[in-house]
Amino acid sequence: MPPAEWVCGVGLGILYVAAIVVMRHRSGLFTDEVNHYLQIALFRHGRFDTVELALTTIPGYHAIVAATEWLFGADSLYAARLINAGFGLVAIAGFHALRRRVRPGTETLATAQFAALPILTPLLFLVYTDVLALALLLWATFATLTERHRMAAALLSVLVCVRQNEVVWAGFLAAVAVWPVWRELGPRGWRTIAARALPYAVPVAGFVAFWCWNGSISLSPREAALHPDLGVHAGNLFFVAVLAGVLLPLQTVSGLADFARRARRRPWLLALPPLLFAAFWYGFHVDHP
Repeated sequence: MPPAEWVCGVGLGILYVAAIVVMRHRSGLFTDEVNHYLQIALFRHGRFDTVELALTTIPGYHAIVAATEWLFGADSLYAARLINAGFGLVAIAGFHALRRRVRPGTETLATAQFAALPILTPLLFLVYTDVLALALLLWATFATLTERHRMAAALLSVLVCVRQNEVVWAGFLAAVAVWPVWRELGPRGWRTIAARALPYAVPVAGFVAFWCWNGSISLSPREAALHPDLGVHAGNLFFVAVLAGVLLPLQTVSGLADFARRARRRPWLLALPPLLFAAFWYGFHVDHP
């Protein structure tokens, strides 16, 4: 590894520890930490009822954090944040392993960028479900690419217990798992395709069972109106486009230049920007308070 990469790694490590230390002296709860930490505290003290009026996710994250606190004899907001920072390291390791598998030789810089991603970094040190969910997803994807499909399904099942809406990844990873067989054999490989896809039905079945039992995807019936079961929201796509432009300016400029080159060969591509603009103009509505 070149010296510059060692310096980058050590620098990021120091910043990571510094952020953990800073959060130790921030005793106030930030936004959703109020509900998440309350649920953890209930579990930690042997109460297994849920904060049903406010909690939208299945309390798998909260149970894991509470069990970890119990294991180490800890019981504080800072301990919960420290555990979440540990989940962050697991997520960073998962990204590194996945990147090395998919794009070998590019994993070091990409992992540094991942660790410093502005929309992710604050969540590494707060009591939020997002980081553990991301760690589980990254390692599940790695398991799929290394053809450990039962392991991938097990990780996805835990993921559904942390953030149930992420069940959609079971379908995506199942498609990734069966695509090489389908490309090589087509319908003739249906037995192998079925064997690969079957484990991914487990997290889906668990999600459907929860949905039927609970009556909504949101654990809290009161919050179900703000977290609808199914729906298409142009605002999410608009948000992603804005983030891409703000956080990835060099890639955006490069993409625009590439689009211009392609449009010279295929003029019909020039119709896409106005069509997308019209779709956002008429389809984007602020429907979240």
